[in-house]
Formats: sequence, C-alpha cells, structure tokens
Amino acid sequence: MASHLGTRVLRGPNWDQGDEDGGEGHVGTVVELLSNQRVRVLWDTGQESTCRAGTDGKFDLRVFDTAQIGVRHPGTKCKECGEQNVYGVLWRCNECTGCDLCSLCYQDDKHDLRHQFLRIDFPGCEGQAVKKRKTSVKIRTLGMFSGAKVKRGRDWMWGEQDGGVGSEGEVKGYENVAPDSSRNLVRVQWSNAGPINSYRLGFQGHVDLVCVEEDLGPFYYRDHLAPLDVTKTVTTAATPDATTAESAALSGKDSSEDERGSKPNSTKRDETKERANGELSFAAGDRVAIKVGQDKLKQLQETYGGCTRGMIKAIGSTGAVTEVTSRGAVWVRFKSSRYRINPAALHKVFELTEGATVRIRPNEDEVKILNSRVGWKDNMAATLGKVGRVLKIDNDGDALISFGRQHFLFSPACCLPTPGASVDSLTLQSGPKDVTKDKAVTPQPMEGNRSSSNSKEGRGDPSELLGAICEGDHVTVRRLCQADRSLVECEHSGLTPLMLACSRGQREVMQVLLDVGADVNHRIGGSKTPLGAAMEGKNEDMVELLLACGADPWFRDHKRHTYAHIAAYFNLPLALQALAASGLDVNAKDDFQDTPLHLAISKRKDASVAALVGMDCIDLCAKDRHGFGVLHQASMRGYSRAVELIVQKDKSQVNTFSHGTAPLHMAANDDHDECVRMLVLHGGADINLHDKAGASYTPLHLACIRGKFRSAEALVELGADVHVRDISGDTPLHLSIGGREVRDLDSEAGQLESHQRVAMACMLITKGAYVDVENGSGRDPLDYGVRPVRDGVKKFIKHNPSLVKRKGRESQTGIQHLGISSFDPKGRGELKEALKGVGLPCGLCGTPKSDVTLQPCQHKCVCSTCSDKVTRCPLCEEHVTDKVVTGPDEQTLDLHGCKQM
Repeated sequence: MASHLGTRVLRGPNWDQGDEDGGEGHVGTVVELLSNQRVRVLWDTGQESTCRAGTDGKFDLRVFDTAQIGVRHPGTKCKECGEQNVYGVLWRCNECTGCDLCSLCYQDDKHDLRHQFLRIDFPGCEGQAVKKRKTSVKIRTLGMFSGAKVKRGRDWMWGEQDGGVGSEGEVKGYENVAPDSSRNLVRVQWSNAGPINSYRLGFQGHVDLVCVEEDLGPFYYRDHLAPLDVTKTVTTAATPDATTAESAALSGKDSSEDERGSKPNSTKRDETKERANGELSFAAGDRVAIKVGQDKLKQLQETYGGCTRGMIKAIGSTGAVTEVTSRGAVWVRFKSSRYRINPAALHKVFELTEGATVRIRPNEDEVKILNSRVGWKDNMAATLGKVGRVLKIDNDGDALISFGRQHFLFSPACCLPTPGASVDSLTLQSGPKDVTKDKAVTPQPMEGNRSSSNSKEGRGDPSELLGAICEGDHVTVRRLCQADRSLVECEHSGLTPLMLACSRGQREVMQVLLDVGADVNHRIGGSKTPLGAAMEGKNEDMVELLLACGADPWFRDHKRHTYAHIAAYFNLPLALQALAASGLDVNAKDDFQDTPLHLAISKRKDASVAALVGMDCIDLCAKDRHGFGVLHQASMRGYSRAVELIVQKDKSQVNTFSHGTAPLHMAANDDHDECVRMLVLHGGADINLHDKAGASYTPLHLACIRGKFRSAEALVELGADVHVRDISGDTPLHLSIGGREVRDLDSEAGQLESHQRVAMACMLITKGAYVDVENGSGRDPLDYGVRPVRDGVKKFIKHNPSLVKRKGRESQTGIQHLGISSFDPKGRGELKEALKGVGLPCGLCGTPKSDVTLQPCQHKCVCSTCSDKVTRCPLCEEHVTDKVVTGPDEQTLDLHGCKQM
C-alpha cells in the first residue's frame, strides 16, 4: 500500500488518550504520517490526536475502512449487495464456498452470524480468522455519516460555497464510486438551500469538513478490525495479549448482562413513579443531568450504545437535549460532545430564578451525584426534601439556597421548583462549612459560602485563596500566601493562583503573587501558562506586565502556536504589539504552516489583522500550507477589510499567482464583489489579467462561468473587457449563458441560478457584448446553456433591440433599409430623426405596434399598457415630458423582416 493517508480509523487496543477521540465508536481520518511509526488523526469532531501505529509494538488505532485509499479486491463480488470488486476490507466466510461480503454487509449482520469469517485486508492476503459475530462485541459508529451536521474544516479551500464562515450543512451520503477509490467524498446540502456539493473525507489525506453534530453510522465488530500498523504493507490481527484482554472484557460484559436480567422491582417502581411525574418525559431543548453513578450508568447504557468516558465525566454537569429518537433514546449535548443516553439515567433540570422557592430532591445518593461538581458535606443531608429560597445564582448556574440562617450551594439539578411553598428553617450545631472548595470549576465567591477563619492558625485555605483572587482581595491573598508559601503554586481545576488572577484580570492580585514568588513561566500540562491565561481572559494590560516581569515569549503549544497566534486568535492587538516589541517572531508558522496573520484572517479578527499588517516586520508574502499568501486568503474568504489593509500597506502581491490564480480571480470566483472593488480601486489589480491555471480565464470569465452576478457586475462597472476571450475563444457572454457548472434546474437552487445567468447575460449585452460572436468551435453564445437561460436571453434581445450589438453586422434591424449607417455619430443622429413617428415595437414588452408617441423626442416606441412605466425613451433615452396616444400607424417598422408595412 503506497500510503495510509485517508484511512478511516477508530480507537484501538492500546488507546490511552481518554476521550480525545470523542469516545468509543467515534470515527477519524489519518491526515499525516509522522516519524517513529506515528500518525496524526483528525477526528470527525475536529479534535486531533497523535497516535502510535506500530511504535514499540503499540497500536492506538483500528482500521475502520480503507476504501478511501483505493484498496479494492478485483474479481470479487459481495454476495449480499452485489458490489463488484469490493472496496476496503473483504470478509470471506470460512465455512461456505464463494461467500464474500463487503464491510457494510458484514457489519450489518448479513449471512449466518454463527459462521467464522476471514478478514482480507488487501488483495492477495491469506486472510486472518476472526471470532464469530454471534459472540463478539458490536459497537455503533458516530461521525460524518448521513444526517450529520457539518461546517467547513481544516482543509477547506472552496471559498464561500457553503454560504460563508459559520454556515452549516447536512451530509446526504457518499459520492459515487470513483475509478480508484470509494467513500472518500461526501455530499452536503448547505442550509442556505444551495446546491448539493461533494467534499473530501479522506481523499489524498484531506478532510474539508468538521462535524457540528455527529450522526449514527454503521455498526462494527471491535475485535474483528485490524490495528493500524504503518510498519507493514499488510496489517495483521491484534496481538495475542490484546486479544486475550479483550476476550476477558467480553466475558465480563456477558456476566453483567446475566445480572441485568434480575433488576429489582423497586427500581422499576421508582422509574414508573418518575414517569408519572414527567421526569422521564423529554423534548428537544430540555436541560438535563445524569442522575446515576458510573456503575449504574454503564448498566443502563448497555442497550443504548454503551457508556463512554465522556459520559462519565459529564456526571454532575447540565446538558441540553438535542433530539429524542422514536425508540426513546435521548441525545444530550454536554459542552462540545453529544451522547445517546437512556432516559432512565436522566433528570430534568429546571430553570431557577433568584427569590424563588425550591425543594431539594429527597434521594441522598442522587443528590450527591447531581451535586458532585459542586461538592457535598455531611450536614447537607439535613436539606434533603426541604424547601429553601434561592438567594443568588452564580456564573456557573449554581444556586445559593437559604434555609433560614443556613446557606448551601447546590447544582440546579438538585432543585425542584415549589412556587408559594413555605421555607424550612434548619438549625445545625455548627454553621455550614465552605462547599465551594469542592467545586470543580473556578469558584464564584458568594455570601455565606466561605468560613471567616482558617482551620489552622497560620495556615492558608486554598478555597479561601481562590475566592480572594476572584474578588480581587489582594490583602487577603498576600496574607494567605505569606502564611503558607505552598499556596503560591497550588493547582485548582487546572489553574495556579497566578493563572486565575491573569484570566480574571486582577492586576493587583497578580502583582502580589509575583511579589511573593509565583513563577511567571509555570506550566500545567505543557500548555497552560500565566501569559496564555491572560490572553484567554482577554486582559491585554496583563500581557505587557507579565512580559516585563520575565514571561518567556517564545512558548509554543502542542500545535506549535506561538503567543502571537494565540493573541491573534483572541483579537488582542495590544498584546500583539507587546509581543513584537519583546522580540517574538510574528511571522512564525504553526504545524499547519499558518502565520498569526493567516490565522487572524481565517477567523476574521479585524483588530488583530490591523495590528499585524501595520507592523514593519510583517511578511505579507508568507504562504500557508496550501501555498496561498495572506492577500489570496483574504480575497478567497471575502474579507474585504483585510484586503483593504493589505493593499494599502503593499500592492506587490495584487497580481501574483497562487495555484495559477491571482487574488482578483479568487474574489470574482466566489462573488466577493467588495473585495473585487478593493483590489481594483485601491490595489491597482489588472482587471483583465488571464490566469495560469490552463484555461486563460480573466476574473470576468470566472464570475460568468460560476454564475456570480455581483462580482461580474462590479468587474464590468470597473472597466472589464466584455469581449475578452479565454483559451477556447469563449467570451464572458458564452460562459454566462452556458456556464460549465450549470446544475439541476428542477431544484430551487437551480432555478435561482437560471435567473442569475439570465440577468448576467442581459447585463453584458447592455454593456456592449456581441450576441453573435463565435468562439474557437464556431459557436455563438446562444448555442450554449440550458433552455430556460437561452429563452430568457432571447426574450431580452427581442424586446430590447436598441441595446443589442452584433459583431458581424452591428445594426438594429431595419437601419440598413432606411439607408443610414449607425457606425458613426452622424448616422446615429440621422437614425433617431428618421424614426420619429415610425411605429416601432414596444421597447418594454415587445408588442409589434406601439400606439403612444413620446415627447419631446417624438418616437413611437411604447404601447399604452407600458406607457405609465416610461420615464426615458427606450430608443434615444431622452427624458419624457409628455405621452400622446396616437394609435397604430401604417408606417410601422418590422424589426425582424426589415421592411415597412
């Protein structure tokens, strides 16, 4: 196999990266081969992982599908679906003669599940025997399958074809099989009701899209898939040790299924009671929380697609229902991940308001689970089933509940609204201890939440320190840190005190922490630093102070982003200037070969773009991984502000080529008319520049071939040559009528395109384009195009003869009969004079005999039906002062027969 690029993969037997892949069953694509038998995988969710594919005998991935890289088995046929020359992995029954299955049919349980199969990874393989499907682990895939919602991703290069940055579309399925590969293109219908286009999903290692919402794909038998091994041309089955471990896991699952058969009746009664209360009735938009612990969740999920680490981490958090399936499964989104969950594992979370009365749920085990993110203390048990009042709701949505003089912090999932109920007053032997120190997020200081004294004299309380930082209490911060120096670098929720102060913008607190010895370059996990925290909090003044205090500006994260990339992403112009002043290279490239300016343009960060372009050291010629400069990228994305700033600074790149096209070609191709105007008016772009991509197109040719009316109109207004020819001799009018990309006109998008092309062709004709000019094949513009477009243009020509020009005989029919040449100004004047009183066809609707004479020009060129619409004469364009109904005249000019009637 020449390359593994494009292979579709799943987590493998040695996976150890948590839920970075989205969880068991989530699909990704190999997008880069690295050194030391490693690969980079782009998961359909957009997350990236560096994975072992043979390093030290470790395999982080399994091969899900190899059709994308051209693996097929000549001379084979799937017994079930009939696919010829099966693509991807071939499955051959070891017990039946002549029974081959494609991967889709094998995973869909075609043929006898009790029969053993051989997995044939590549043509000519002997085959690897796998366990019988009847006794194997079966998992459902999630990813970029039919029904998934997607947006443009890391390799997007199709301009505004999706409707613009942030637009979403729906996957409609795979593209038809190509001669040498399959399933590496997906069809997408964009939400702007545009056409269905195909995009790369593994083709040559490129992925154009990323999932906004994944959808369910086919099932797969986990233990039957081969590990991805880049050290071998033909991959082998899992190692005996891995297989043994997985078999043991399977045995464990089978025993748990036996135990599941004897579920206590009390649990069923509890669930029935909850259904009666509406707790298990969910709808899209509901807020929910997982109410069961890890073991119970795994049990409930066994028939709902399994339990992932991501689900377990979501216990205690609030999510939103996105869909309820016909079988009752509930799709819930927690932050950026979506899970299919058994409704019996969920509680509704009700909206709380300050001042409202609520009842704490009575089940202690459930409340401990629901409040696990916030924390639990033994004296909170007294609140179970009691009614309290909501005093305050913090930034995380958690509520401070008052029970008389006692206050406790609860997740909203623990609370049931009880409008009008009386508040219960609790009397405890000792006041409640601080529960915020157990909260798994940065604490929000609230009245009644913190003890006024430390548990030990002279010792600092981490929760008190973090609370003081959030409140900006630098005096308390200094006292606590001086009393206990270990607090200076303590970590809470992945942040040190200095990082928390920087992210919250607490300048005085930050200065105190630096004074007492906080490390300005301390890192957590190799990527979190105080300087990065200041940028994420968008506190630009902190950046300059940290740099002055010795912060290292040369840091790079796991994607080799510099601080300049991070500042550009968060749109921090002052931070960019401070970093540049410190000596940081603002032209450094990340793993994707993007400079900070490329990143700022792709994210449309105006302030960052302005700051970077304004720097003397900025390199405006730098290319990204696709070979595009910053001006090319801004033009392609329709980012007119960036185009304006760049050409004001430097016009040298305006007429340069990337992949054979200049910035003006890119802007015209994607209908970015504002960029077109900026490039021509401010950048001095050559408006008639021919590309070098093979067809010798000008920007106007590209606008016409793509049916982009706005950019075509802008180019013509700016002086583009309407007679210019491409390498085939086609003029813009040829391409506007018969564009090479005309789509299905039965669809709404196709009808819109038809109207656009008619309008474009008519606009070109009014600007002097010849209607009879022949291309290199001897064909004129009206020999091309679909019928609705041709008919629309012909109708315009018929009704507006005065606007029509012909290359072979520039004449408005009938002029030669009058013996007047229209090629000179004198002849035109004589023509207008000769046509006074002559009954011409109506210049608006085409009625053969006009019956209204316009004054003062005295041309009879409109009918009474259209006369109310006329302010200028259609023939001479003189302003109309009066309209006289004169009736049809015998002296009527037949514009088609060239004779008087």
